[in-house]
This record gives sequence, structure tokens and C-alpha cells, in this order.
Amino acid sequence: MSSARKTIDRLSSLPEELYSHILSLMPTKDAVFELNKTSQVNKFRMHYVNWRVAGDIISKWINKAVALYVCELDIRVFNTDLRSYGSLFEFISGCPILENLSLEISTYCWKKDYNIKIPTLKRLNMKLSTYKLESTYNFCLNVPNLEYLSVDGFLCSFFEMEDLSSLVEYQWLNDLPLPKFANLKRLELKGYNGLGMLPQFLESCSELKHLCIEKDVIDFWKEPSYIPTCLLMNLKTLKYTEHRCYHFDMKFLMLMLGNSKVLKMLTFKRDTNLSLKEKERIIKLPRASSDCEIRFYEIGLVNTCSLTS
Repeated sequence: MSSARKTIDRLSSLPEELYSHILSLMPTKDAVFELNKTSQVNKFRMHYVNWRVAGDIISKWINKAVALYVCELDIRVFNTDLRSYGSLFEFISGCPILENLSLEISTYCWKKDYNIKIPTLKRLNMKLSTYKLESTYNFCLNVPNLEYLSVDGFLCSFFEMEDLSSLVEYQWLNDLPLPKFANLKRLELKGYNGLGMLPQFLESCSELKHLCIEKDVIDFWKEPSYIPTCLLMNLKTLKYTEHRCYHFDMKFLMLMLGNSKVLKMLTFKRDTNLSLKEKERIIKLPRASSDCEIRFYEIGLVNTCSLTS
């Protein structure tokens, strides 16, 4: 064994801070070689920028990472020409212990049906869009252990969710058909028509405990035909952010406060300051919960006003 190799082998026995400092002073090639031998390193990141990387090189990176039992792999390839998006989903399905997946695809035209069936997946962020409105596709999720789901993008045709029995948090950013979320505890609604879709969400989330609404300027509220179960039994916190107040906002707050029997906190945020008269109107609204506290925040300012009755 060469003296240089002996010197490198001794590095792993040094204190962690000193070991890391020495690695930072070494040439990249030698540092990577040293990291490949030690069991002390759990996370390693290397940023490589090159506009021209052959496809077989990327395949070698992935194969090597799998062989070394890498738990997290982030490869971003821009301006690539995939002959078939089906191959992408085949690659995803080939990850038998995948737990966290972020997927963002923009394409000119979707033409196939796609199925994500990953029993181990726990977190999924999806943004799928097309530049051609007449695109047709079916997108199916079968993820029984999923706990967090975020869906965004301009989606066409059918979006189906077969098994979401473990879901506890869902962020909705588009107008999609809703399944039943039997175990959902936290929900965020943002953007255009988020408030208008709220009745459908409340009816689909019987166990909902925490609700966050960021209302669009031109959003509209439609009162539900009956009181959802989650308001009567489970909802504990409500965060409501608006940018302009209309008469139907007061009707919305009246419904939420008047029927949420176990509500503990209403947080009201606005980008313009509420007058004392407006605050008093909200405070005087009937409350089904005797323990409910109301807090007012002005967006962008540190000062807050906490008022209870």
C-alpha cells in the first residue's frame, strides 16, 4: 500500500469536524474517493453542471447510486426529448422502496394513460400540464401509504385516486374531482376558486382538524346545502387569508364559527388593516364553540391584535 493511501485511510479516524475540513481542502476526485470508503457519511452532494451530458453517462450514475444503496437521488435533465413518457413511469415504478416523489412535467400533448402504483410512497408533489387543451389522458394513483399529496397544474381528462387510505394532508391547487379522504387531518386551499370548492372538500374530509384558506381576490363563496361532519365534530383551527373583503366573506365566517363545535382558533389575515368596526363585527358573530379564540393579523406587518370574547 502506498504512503498516500495509508494517509487517506487514517483520515476516517479523525474527529468529524477536522475530517470534514481536510476533505474540503482536497481535490474533488480524491475527496470523493475518500468518501466512498468511509461509513461516517450519510449525506453527500455534488453539483455538476455541463450542458452536454450523454444519456449513457446519466444511466451509469443511476446504476452506480443503486448499487451503493443511495437513499436519495436528485438528477435534473433539461431540454430532454423523451420518446415515451411511459418509460418515465416505468422508471418510477422500478424504485421498490421509494417514499418521497416530486414530479413536474410540461408537455405539448398527453396521449396515454399513466398509472403510479408505489406501495411505499409517503409524500407526492405533482405538477402536470399541457400546452394543448384537447390532450386526453387518464392519470391513476394507487398509493395506499401516502400521507401527503400536493396536486397542481392545468390537468385535462380524468384524474383518478384509487387508494389514499393513509392520507393525512392534502394541498389542492386546481379544479379536480374529489375522492373521499377518510383520514385527512390538514387541508390547504389556495388560488382561484379555492373558496368556491370548499363545500366539496368539507364534505369529502370528515376527519378534518386544520383548515388553511388563502382566498383569491375574485374568489366566490357558495354556502353548502348542509353542514359537513368535520365542522360539527372535528375542526379545531381555521386560518383565513384574504386580499379584499366582500359581503359573502362574512357569511362564510358566520357559517364556520356558528357550526364548528370544537374550534379553538380562528386566524384572520388581511393585506390591509381592518377597522375596529370590522373586527367587532367578526368578534360578535355567534360561535358554536365557547373556547374559540379569534386573532387578527395584517400581512407584512409584525404588529398583531389578539381579541377574544
